[in-house]
Amino acid sequence: MPFGAWRRGTAVLSGNGDYDGDGKWENHFRVGSEPHLLAVAACASNDESLYPKIILSFSEVVDVPDAPPVTVTADGNAASCGVNELPSKSQPMLELRCDPPLPARAKIAVTVSPGMTAKGSMLAVDYGGGTEPRTVEVPAEVQPDTCRTWRETAVPPW
Repeated sequence: MPFGAWRRGTAVLSGNGDYDGDGKWENHFRVGSEPHLLAVAACASNDESLYPKIILSFSEVVDVPDAPPVTVTADGNAASCGVNELPSKSQPMLELRCDPPLPARAKIAVTVSPGMTAKGSMLAVDYGGGTEPRTVEVPAEVQPDTCRTWRETAVPPW
């Protein structure tokens, strides 16, 4: 059921909805939603000079195809990264593991292309401005840390 669709049902005790005069209530439901990319992080594990993990955080759980539509570069060179952990209800994030790990001081860019959808609504992930591919540059570390993180600063239209 797309956003803005009306669903008819019997009256609810909460009174949430509009009585339409024929003994039924009309409630406006938003079934599912459009998931958003919220953050991309490059993270260390045991050695802070290397970042083997790339973590993409979403506003809700997403389905990820067998070949994730994500490419990673370090200093302009393609990195070999595969799925380490899929999104779950408790953690709506996709974790990739890069082998070899990325140098901590490298210029890291992550491109996310169409192909991921919300688990519930099957709507395409909005990468910030739509479903077109988006490249984000993970900011350089300001101080030694376990993760360098890019965060979406635009307010999503929810």
